[in-house]
Amino acid sequence: MRVKAGDVLFVPYGAVHSARNVGEGSAAELATYVLEKGKPLTVFVK
Repeated sequence: MRVKAGDVLFVPYGAVHSARNVGEGSAAELATYVLEKGKPLTVFVK
């Protein structure tokens, strides 16, 4: 999925995901995370 400036993206809980900048310019992200108490922010998969 490609998003453009101003788009909103929701990633469902437990979904495996990653992101990369495929454009020629700079990219920035502002993210808000809602976590269960005591759970880690990220879990890396191989």
